[in-house]
Parts: sequence; structure tokens; C-alpha cells
Amino acid sequence: MLNPDRPTARLFALTVNLIALLCFGQNTENPKTREKSPAMLRPEVLVVTASVVDAQWPNSTNLVNIPADLDHIEPAQCVNVLVIASGDDRDALLRQSQFSFEVEFAGNVARYPAANARATKAVKPEGGDFVTEALGVAGIKNPLSTFVSAAATQARWCAPTDLGDGALKITGKATYGQGESVKFSARSLAVKTFESARRKPPFKSAEEVGMWIQRYHFAPDPALLLPAGSTPTTGDPPRKSQNI
Repeated sequence: MLNPDRPTARLFALTVNLIALLCFGQNTENPKTREKSPAMLRPEVLVVTASVVDAQWPNSTNLVNIPADLDHIEPAQCVNVLVIASGDDRDALLRQSQFSFEVEFAGNVARYPAANARATKAVKPEGGDFVTEALGVAGIKNPLSTFVSAAATQARWCAPTDLGDGALKITGKATYGQGESVKFSARSLAVKTFESARRKPPFKSAEEVGMWIQRYHFAPDPALLLPAGSTPTTGDPPRKSQNI
């Protein structure tokens, strides 16, 4: 059973919702005749690894898979906040808005003043390409290739190299138009040392390690590199990992 608090489960739920929308015919009317849906900023935000914004987005198309929403951060990792908008003209709304944040960790508060988005992308749930392909086999064009857009904020937070275990809290708001604003739902996620993060590695076989490596760029987890290298192949005795 999928843990509802894990990023994979959240992405799976988004994919299921998209399939449901398609199957029940919502938003499938002719775009020339349907009523426009007003653009709006969502209170929910995602926390993603900074490499998504720095390395992946500049080299991708405007439509991308929704990045993995992190549940913890490790030493020296940097993260960006993604703000989500829905409705027509949502990209314009994101570009015209300014975002301010506060990050609280270990009794310290880092304040990031209001600033425009660093980058904006149309996003689709992971598995959206599979939905499009499946509909294509049946001769149906996917009427809903994307339904939200995401903006990466200028603000980023980097975990100290000498951190101890703790909890990170992110709060903030968006301002747009004539002084209108949206307060974001507070986000909390764990900050872990390498030792704590690798305490219960998820790998049981080399095959699982291979699948994890293929998806590593979505949510880098450096603490698991050592356990991954120590995972035995089928029939091999377990290898002892060395503490570093």
C-alpha cells in the first residue's frame, strides 16, 4: 500500500485524478465555446530540489512532469519553492506575481523579500504521457495535456553542512494585481543528517537500486548512495558498508 505522505503516493494521486477527469469528460468541451476559468494561485506549495530549477528546467520544453515534492533535506542540499496556479491565463498570473517567504530552522528565521518568479513551467502529473498514449490508441486526443502551471521562486534555502536533525518550516504569500494576496499553506519537512537519512534504506535488491538510480535526478538523496552501493545482487552475500 502506498504511504500517502510519500512523494510517490502524492504524484500517483495526481495521475489518478487526471485519468478520472478524462474518463468522465470534464474539461473536454470545445475551447472556443466553453466558459473561461479564472486564473488563481493555489495555497499549496511544493518543495523541490534546486537542481530541478537550475539544471533540468533550462534544458526542457515548456511542459514538464511535476517535480517530486520532497519530504526531507540532507546536508548541503538546496531547495526551491514551487507555486501552483490553475485556470486560464495562469502563466501570466504567475509571471506578474511576487512571492515572499520565511524559512524557520533550528531557531533561526531566514526572510526572503517579495520577488518575481525565477522560472515558470506548465506541468503535468507523472504518467500523463502514458494517458495520452493510451487515449491515442483508441483514436482519442488527450483534451487535458496540462491543467496547472508552476513557478519556481527566486528564494532558495540550503541546509548547513554541519546540521543536526530537525524540522524545517516554510511560510509565505503571493501578491498580485492591486494589492491582492494569497497566503500559502505552511510546509514542514524533516532535515536529516546522512546517518539519520540512511538508517532504514529502502533497497532489497540490485533491481530496486537500478530503478532508484533511474529516477535519482527527480529527487536526489545523497545519503542513500552508500547503501545503494552496498546492496547485494541476487545470490551474493551482503556487503558491509563503511562509515564515512
